[in-house]
Amino acid sequence: MLALYDSPLWMHGLQFIILAQPIFWTRLYKLELNLDGYATWFHALSIMVIPVIDFLGFGFAYYKPHLFIQYVVLVNVAVYLYRRRYNFKDALCLGFLTVFLNSYYWEIILHLAEYLTVGYYHPAQLVPLWRLVPAYWLHRHYRFTLKGNTLILIGPLFSLAVYLYRTNYKFTVLSLYLMPLNRLVCLLVLVASVLMAVPRSQVTS
Repeated sequence: MLALYDSPLWMHGLQFIILAQPIFWTRLYKLELNLDGYATWFHALSIMVIPVIDFLGFGFAYYKPHLFIQYVVLVNVAVYLYRRRYNFKDALCLGFLTVFLNSYYWEIILHLAEYLTVGYYHPAQLVPLWRLVPAYWLHRHYRFTLKGNTLILIGPLFSLAVYLYRTNYKFTVLSLYLMPLNRLVCLLVLVASVLMAVPRSQVTS
């Protein structure tokens, strides 16, 4: 990995950008911009980034290269699905916000297990709660259906099944691929729930 990215200053700077991104995407969502002409470029360039990340071994702290690669893939999947209903600008914002939210949603069972083990929330557990900010924003801007809200339960249940499997079968080949699969399934659940929702700007009553 490039030595430049081992610098604590770079790590803190990049971590700040990653954690602060909901602010940027919620602001961009409000702007009246037509970015539809850039959709193909976005998907093409972001996919081209994957071998670059792999070749450079780009990563720092918790954010390892394989996590960045998964991030790029998940964002592209989310944006592509949202484009089936919304323009590219809205799909782009929703895609990044949903993936950010999913970073907490897919491991909510682990957070619950940690809380039950410790018995209280310690500071290290409170920081990840920032990843729930998109949930509040989505609730303010979309009216979710009963079916969509019920669908949300699938993610934690699937995560629980994965957690139990990995606990009992740690060294199987399947266990190596369950984490990325878990992230993908939970993301698809979130995207489906949002697609079922109605923008509050279109709700008349």
